[in-house]
Amino acid sequence: MAEGKENMAAEEVGQKTAESQEQEPVVAEAAKPGKKKLLVSGVKSVLGGGVLGSDRVMRQIPFIFFLVFLSLVMITNRYWSEQTIREIEMVKDSIRQLSAEAVTHEAKLMGINRPSEVARRVQENGLELMEPEHPAQRIVVKKLEE
Repeated sequence: MAEGKENMAAEEVGQKTAESQEQEPVVAEAAKPGKKKLLVSGVKSVLGGGVLGSDRVMRQIPFIFFLVFLSLVMITNRYWSEQTIREIEMVKDSIRQLSAEAVTHEAKLMGINRPSEVARRVQENGLELMEPEHPAQRIVVKKLEE
């Protein structure tokens, strides 16, 4: 008889489990309107300012300040890096311009320093300079030993 009571209890539990499984979707569907009311009340508490006074939020204030500080650091870093990139681009442009000017000036100097150009300018200015007939020679002086 004890076995029969145990079987009956097991069957009742099995039936309750099967019934509860069938009823759970109904409960979940019935809970959706409650969730909507909960959401509306949550929005009202946020907009009304009730959330800011709760202990859970007050404990998180230092962390929130830390996050705000990090975001400010990130914004500052981005601004600084963009400004630095702009300055680098400006310097690169000025280097290109100065390099082009340097090449132009070098070409002019090469033309001015040619021996034929020097001789022509000497004659134009009326200087009485003459080209050497013999190439330059090195003078070597021997030191006297005492």
